[in-house]
Amino acid sequence: MNGRDQPTVWIFTDLYWPTHAGVAVTVDFTIETLRAAGYRVGLVAVGNAVGSAADDVIAVPAVNDLNYQGDQTAVFSALALTRKLRRSTSPADVFILATPGRLGLSGIGIGRLLNIRTILLHLTDFVAYTRYYSPARLVLTNAAKISFALMASAVARRRPLTRERSLVPHRGTVRGRAFFATAALTMICRRADTVLALSEWHAASLRRSGIPARVWPSGITLPANWPARRRTKSAAPVRFLYVGRVVPEKNVLLLLRAFSLLVATGIEVELVIAGTGRALDEAKTFARSAGIGRAVRFLGGVPRDDLGAVYAESDVFVFPSVTDTQGLVLSEAALYRLPLITLDPRLPLGTTDATAMGDPAALASRMGALARDPLVRRRAGEQAWLSVYRMQERSRESLLSVVGAYARKSVVRDAQAQVGADRGAHRGDERIGT
Repeated sequence: MNGRDQPTVWIFTDLYWPTHAGVAVTVDFTIETLRAAGYRVGLVAVGNAVGSAADDVIAVPAVNDLNYQGDQTAVFSALALTRKLRRSTSPADVFILATPGRLGLSGIGIGRLLNIRTILLHLTDFVAYTRYYSPARLVLTNAAKISFALMASAVARRRPLTRERSLVPHRGTVRGRAFFATAALTMICRRADTVLALSEWHAASLRRSGIPARVWPSGITLPANWPARRRTKSAAPVRFLYVGRVVPEKNVLLLLRAFSLLVATGIEVELVIAGTGRALDEAKTFARSAGIGRAVRFLGGVPRDDLGAVYAESDVFVFPSVTDTQGLVLSEAALYRLPLITLDPRLPLGTTDATAMGDPAALASRMGALARDPLVRRRAGEQAWLSVYRMQERSRESLLSVVGAYARKSVVRDAQAQVGADRGAHRGDERIGT
């Protein structure tokens, strides 16, 4: 172990606050869960690791990503990072890698060098993302995305190096892109000791490639200043909410089309979109052209500390994305007892109808059913809350089970090393005595 009674876990992440991303939420939940269980937690993160509850922090310098809004690319020496970890006052028993970027990949390499077990979190469906991005957007990001770009996007699509803005996904050889992206993901995952996937579908997909993946739906930690209650008024208009980036892979255009159909039925509704992204202007243009500009409010980027009030003043949460591995905003909305409408059957939360994945009319019908009946909304919200509560408990138990098993192996490994060292010293003493 680390020479002390308290086992230590170091977490590596290429995404952290102030960037508002699900990865940062998962990292905070992981830190909180491990510390509550008696672990000492270290964090290797880009930027200054603002707000981290970790016991030890190594902040890695970063530059803004050249072509992916909100991301940062770590700038560091793997050798220097290795030295810092070796000299740390909290030597590691286990590494958890939250991202397969430069820091995450370095964590795998350092783990092998120092004989430390590594757990990779599969938090992003890069295979699905290759449907939406040009080679330029992928190549000019971190190490993992370079692999996916070279093999998935450039080879299969042969598109010019352009900056993508459209809300509509690109057409092309989806099978070819998925094949090459899967090969790159498999190559990375096989270098970790185990992989935790956020849904059964993604875990099964990894297992088919020979990767020892386990299901681990991530829990979340809500900021302490978020309001505890949501509004209970049943008067119109019924407020639908979407929280997330306004980018092609989130399927926001489908949501806007469905909402325009819902407005046309005469039901008093409004839609709030909290988030920003390169397709925000296009979304606003569509809302105006569809005649729903007054019924749609674009809040732009909302600071996380203020986001709780947005959930608290909403009635229904709609999540049209079909590229997410879990969608942690669903958990946030469920904790506010909001009914959840999702399109992707792979997601662990939400009432899902796969037939609505590309059909605005089907989505509008589901939204209308909740808008018309406050009792149905309340029951669906209670069910969502119960589901996320149970998932939070499973998440804590699963994480501690996996980390605990590897920490115990670390104890055995270090004990065996110590026994070997003692035997060597004893033989040396015998030789000196003779």
